Amino acid sequence: MRVGSPCMNDKELYGRILGIERPWIVSEVKLDMKAREVVVCVAVDAATRLLCATCGKAALGYDSRRRRWRHLDTCQLRTILEADVPRSSARPTGSNRSPCHGPSCTRASPRCSNRW
Repeated sequence: MRVGSPCMNDKELYGRILGIERPWIVSEVKLDMKAREVVVCVAVDAATRLLCATCGKAALGYDSRRRRWRHLDTCQLRTILEADVPRSSARPTGSNRSPCHGPSCTRASPRCSNRW
């Protein structure tokens, strides 16, 4: 690192190494050495419009659901991702399946509001 260059903070570091992209951001990083674990809290910008992953139409959000899942270890520490995943009122478009679980849905799209 060059002298005088800006330092990277823990949120920016984990955002980059985990590939977190807008509208998602790393909101907090919690380190628990006793449990040998790092918890990376991910949040979505409140101003972000929820979209149906199948048709792309805007959908109203009505609540969120706290989800946790394990990622690959970071420096021999268990890495846990935690997020309040927004749920939307999108209705199926042309099928009886959830709009965010259509045939083209990877459940990894930031547009998918029901992926976890």
